[in-house]
Amino acid sequence: MLRTNPRNIMAERDFYKMSRFTQSDIAFFATWLDRLESKEMAELHWFILDMMLFGTTMNDMIQRSDLPDDAKWMAQSAVIEGHERIHGMIEAGALPTIRQLRQGCTSSLENDKAAIAFFRYVGHQYCRTKSVRDAIEHTLRQPSPIGDLSRLANIMCLCVAENIGVWLFSVRSDLDVCMLQNDNDIDFITGDQPLVNLAGGDGLRPPDELVLYYPVSPRLAMIIARSRHGIRATNVPRRTVERLNDFIRWRSRVCLVSESRELLQNFAKRPLSKRPSGARMLSRLR
Repeated sequence: MLRTNPRNIMAERDFYKMSRFTQSDIAFFATWLDRLESKEMAELHWFILDMMLFGTTMNDMIQRSDLPDDAKWMAQSAVIEGHERIHGMIEAGALPTIRQLRQGCTSSLENDKAAIAFFRYVGHQYCRTKSVRDAIEHTLRQPSPIGDLSRLANIMCLCVAENIGVWLFSVRSDLDVCMLQNDNDIDFITGDQPLVNLAGGDGLRPPDELVLYYPVSPRLAMIIARSRHGIRATNVPRRTVERLNDFIRWRSRVCLVSESRELLQNFAKRPLSKRPSGARMLSRLR
């Protein structure tokens, strides 16, 4: 069992490196954007695509040039790390609100600017993972007249993340952001899918509903859900903590993170045999 800083293990080399898009890829992307109700979001996604294409084109020109090798290395790194820098910028914008949430305070979400930054962060935390990218790749790789479109997976993750953030902000008046306090002898855990949808399906199809669960510390977690679910801030019993941890275990692809070595060892001994029940979990939280 490994004891280390999560940053040392929860990383995959070149995970966000963009693929080279074909004309078929771009045509499909354009068709997808045409179906969006929001023209503003379509324009944002076109901007993201243009930036990715520009970065790849500039890198190609530099690699073919007579510039020194260190300059070529820097250009290649910029293409690979550009996506990660976007996430860093988004996280920095939400950091003040995240710090307050770790203290159990949600009042900052009453401020529109803070709410926009936070819900955008939530969208990206949900979509920037191996679990979600694999699901999007699976969908894009399905047989079609256009062929394999899985090269679009990373940019689609970015765009879907932005869509989720905007949607959450747009319905915020009908959202409950509830804090779950854990005073039990077992911690909340996290993993490489740190934010999970309790109402999600099998991970291979887009969910019909979002009830987002986000452990922010071993003692505190957050639920974001539509008001109709009737979820309220509460001090949760041990059994509920165990079931919420099961959702993190089920959705994580590479690793789990906890301050408790014993807890992780117990997970390794008893792997999950089936997907946790979202309906049963929601009934526990009402």
